Amino acid sequence: MGSIRPYGRHRTEVLDVVAEMSYWRQEFCSHDMIAADYPFGRYEHAFRFAYDAYLSNHELALDILTGSLQMKYSQQFDQWTRLPVQDVEKILRRVWMRMGGTVNRPDVTTSGHGESLEPFQH
Repeated sequence: MGSIRPYGRHRTEVLDVVAEMSYWRQEFCSHDMIAADYPFGRYEHAFRFAYDAYLSNHELALDILTGSLQMKYSQQFDQWTRLPVQDVEKILRRVWMRMGGTVNRPDVTTSGHGESLEPFQH
């Protein structure tokens, strides 16, 4: 599980972003989610986006959020910064899984490859 810690008496979670970026920097080449032609820095903004999304919505399954995250990503990053759709979706899924979040609602069927029914698009 990722480096998330309870904080205080209320249900608040704090993420060690430095530790998480260090983890992904080390694991970067060993995952099939990213084109090996680019350095980690090209993808770091998407990892940070995914962690922000997780912290804001950790109680929800990722597949419920696909549409709203699609819109937020498109609004937050310009066309030169944005990654290919499939890369962002893979990053979101891996972050959700690392943090112990639910990727797909139990009542939703998938294609068998962990893909949500509503694909992440630009």
